[in-house]
Parts: sequence; structure tokens; C-alpha cells
Amino acid sequence: SRGLGDVYKRQSYLRGGLFTVAHKKDFDRLIFDRRPQNWSELRLAWARLPHGSQLTRLVLRRGEHIEGSGDDLRTFFFQLKNAPESIPRGALGREFPGDDYTSYGCQPGVSYMLCLRVVPMGDLNAVDVAQETHKQLLELFGCMDPENLLVYGLPFPGSKVFEGLYIDDHIVLAIIPDNGDRPGLDLDIIESSHRAYAHYQLPLSTEKAFGLSRPGAVSGDTDFVAWGTEVLGRLGVVSAPTSKLAHLFLLVGKWAAFRYTS
Repeated sequence: SRGLGDVYKRQSYLRGGLFTVAHKKDFDRLIFDRRPQNWSELRLAWARLPHGSQLTRLVLRRGEHIEGSGDDLRTFFFQLKNAPESIPRGALGREFPGDDYTSYGCQPGVSYMLCLRVVPMGDLNAVDVAQETHKQLLELFGCMDPENLLVYGLPFPGSKVFEGLYIDDHIVLAIIPDNGDRPGLDLDIIESSHRAYAHYQLPLSTEKAFGLSRPGAVSGDTDFVAWGTEVLGRLGVVSAPTSKLAHLFLLVGKWAAFRYTS
């Protein structure tokens, strides 16, 4: 935009590139190859994440089951405005003359370069910035109570409701009596999180919502996948997803059939 050339003309640009990683049938993940910049920066180390293995520590008593609900933010990294000083470190592509882009504020006879103004996937600190930003905006709306929070490496909460945040995935679990006497705290947390997302105009991946996060739902899901971990809430079973276990079983079977292996 107009003025950026004046602001940054005395700064050296570090260029990166773009590549994609296969993700879904209709679209891929866009990654900014920022290795030259990352090598010259320090990690913030803000992120304190949950891990699916923690769910094996859930204890159900007779007459109880687990219900889960969750949301996923759409393109969350690209919703985060980067610090102005980082713009020259987000350059990509080649320089181009401004003559053909005057309608965008470019000046004839001046060279320009595309620069990212958001925190891209591939930035050394993207996970730390995204995790802490998401956590704090949820805290402003009454979510992320430390008494219920799942963080890998910290003591497991002793409550009946559990909440965890993994970058753009917000998940709430609740131990529910089979008699249907719901405590309702899991619904309160989900509703508060939706108010936070609406307030900050953050788009949700509605196709990934489950449990109470779906419109009109009155209960969480008893069978669901959270942070890559499959939970069968009425059976009380927590493990890697069955499809992955099946593949591992087949691989181990093939390996065992060899006379020797490296």
C-alpha cells in the first residue's frame, strides 16, 4: 500500500517462498517457507498445549459417561495481524514496477514487492502467537478457567468439566451422569466462546464443529475425536483412531513376516 516503500526503503528484505501441503480434497494448506528469517530469530515459547494422551486419565464412575464439544477456527493464522516491523521479513516473489498498479496506490517508476501482513503458517513463532491470542480472547469472555484447563505437563484437573485449546481447536469435555442430570457448564463455555468469536469476527469451520457447538444441539457427542485421539464416551475407551490402529497393525504384520529388517 502507499507509503510502505518510504517506511521500509532503508531496511533489507528477506524473501521467502510459498508451498502447499496436501490437506483436503478441495484445497491444500498454504505454507510460507520462512527458513531464512526463522534462522535469525528466537522462539517466544508462549504456547502451552494439551495432548490427546491426557484423555486416558479421565475417570468414569458407574453411571457416568463422557461428552465432547468443539470448534475449529478457519484460516486462523491469516486472521492475525503481524507486527509492522515484521513486514519486510515477509517478502515473497520478485520486485515489480508500480506503473501497472497505480490503482492500488503504487507510484510509477517505483519498484515494489509483495509482503505478508499477517502471521503466516511457517513463521517460527506462529504457533506461540496464535495459541496465546486465542487463549486470551477466550479468557476475556469467561472461558479457559485454570481449574478445568488441560495443559500437557501440568497436573490433571480434578473437575467434571475439562477445556483445552490447541491453536485453532477449542474443545470442551464433560463427565455427565447417565440419568441426564447435566451440570450445564460445558454448554456455558461453548456459548461464551461463540460470543468471543462473533465479537472478534473470527470465522468458524462449521463442518468441523461437533457436540454442543453444532446449532441446536442439546448435548455433546459421546463418540468423537479430540486432538487426534478417539474417545468412546460410553464405553470409556480412549485411543488412537481405529483407522490408524488398523494401519499400524497391518504394518507390524508385514514387518513380522520378514526374515530380518533394518
